[in-house]
Amino acid sequence: MQLLRFEHGREAYCLKISDVSEVIETVEVVALPRVPSQFEGIFQLRGRPVTLLNFARCFLEDACPEAGVTDQGSEILVFAEPRQHFGVRVPGSIEACDLDFESMEIPPTDSRISTVLDGVIKDQAMKVYNLLSADKIFLHAGNLIADKGGDRV
Repeated sequence: MQLLRFEHGREAYCLKISDVSEVIETVEVVALPRVPSQFEGIFQLRGRPVTLLNFARCFLEDACPEAGVTDQGSEILVFAEPRQHFGVRVPGSIEACDLDFESMEIPPTDSRISTVLDGVIKDQAMKVYNLLSADKIFLHAGNLIADKGGDRV
């Protein structure tokens, strides 16, 4: 199956290519008041507003405190319908790859990222990729807003 992958530190992540409408390098983001700090704000994409979640701030800060500090070397995944109004800034560059889902295993439950994983996949060289779920990321973002768990004012 075709996937989009990115890496952060020693961890590798991937997402089904069918869940993404496009990858963007830079956009002008407008910060929003009173939203959780995991959200960078909103931007316009061909006239429609897109809410932007920062993946590193949301899921990687515990493992790497500086993960959410800089957005250098990051790209934005804009989700496909029905979530086309939502995007995620991920660390590093995004590449397309093919991985075999027959090697998929149950995701670990002991990490902050486990709530948004569908599983883990190993490639032929036995490198492990965390398979992200677009639905679970979107649900997690909704829960952040509902809980008003942010620190922006």
